[in-house]
Amino acid sequence: MPGSAYSSVCALADSPATLRGVESNQEDSLGSQDDGGPATYWRADVDDAENHLIERLPRKDRLHLIAACETVPLTLADVLFDTGKPTRYVYFPTAGFISLVATLDGKPGVEVGMVGREGMLGAQLALGVSVAPLHALVQGTGTARRISAAAFRDELACIPALQRSMNRYIYVLMAQLSASAACCASI
Repeated sequence: MPGSAYSSVCALADSPATLRGVESNQEDSLGSQDDGGPATYWRADVDDAENHLIERLPRKDRLHLIAACETVPLTLADVLFDTGKPTRYVYFPTAGFISLVATLDGKPGVEVGMVGREGMLGAQLALGVSVAPLHALVQGTGTARRISAAAFRDELACIPALQRSMNRYIYVLMAQLSASAACCASI
């Protein structure tokens, strides 16, 4: 969708300024393809089906986080978060996608975003907020790495690169939600 708010936010998410420091680590085999287009970063030691936030962590931190996670299925129509309810788990999708829905007075509202391999569900925990701000339900079947909220907080405390990655992801998520609100306001 060239020229759309979505493509602008995606370009922002992948810009070197947004990701600087997250993907560079001497332990990893990080490179870029130069085919005349935008830089495409790749890692020789990461599975193609890995979540992008996890794959950008330094190897040691990535393996530590993965060890704390379990792989779970994402089943169509499963509700993962309810607005205002405590967050029990954080999800890092590896396949499939999750819809983020704003509700009004407990009634179904409007979809304001989606989370797939590029992101995660539960970013509010990185800000110290334990309740879900949006309703989240699976719209595309797949799998995710899941970690309990308490274990995720522990990982944030001991992995500075994860905290930096969450800060950048929250920035991009805010930009996406703002673009979504702007689009809805113009209808």
